[in-house]
Amino acid sequence: MPILPVRPSRIELAVLTALAQTYGPALLDQPSFTPVLDCIAECGAVVLVQRAPWGERSEDVRLAARLLAARVPFEILYGTWPEVFMAQAHAELRGFMPRSAGSPDSPERSDGEEGGDD
Repeated sequence: MPILPVRPSRIELAVLTALAQTYGPALLDQPSFTPVLDCIAECGAVVLVQRAPWGERSEDVRLAARLLAARVPFEILYGTWPEVFMAQAHAELRGFMPRSAGSPDSPERSDGEEGGDD
C-alpha cells in the first residue's frame, strides 16, 4: 500500500472539490459512498479518478457506476492535468508508436539506408 501524504496536493484537492460539488453532503452521509472514500484513503484521490473510468477489477466497475455523475468534472481534471491522470495510458501508448529512424530499435539506419539482408 502506498504511503500517502498527510496534506493533500493541489490535484487531490481538485478531485475532492469535484466530488463535493457533484454530490454534496451525500458524499459523507450515504453509505454507498464508503468505497469511494475508502479508495481515496487507501490509494489517493488521483488513483480513484484513474480507476473509476478505466479500472479492470470489479470494485473499479462499482466505483465507476457510483461516480457516474462526476464523469464531466473528472474529464475536466484529465484535460487540466493529463500528465498526472493519463501517465499510465501515455506510457502504454508509447509502446505502440513507431520508432524514429536512427533509434536503436529502428530497422532503419540513421544514414538513411534501410536495414536489410545485404
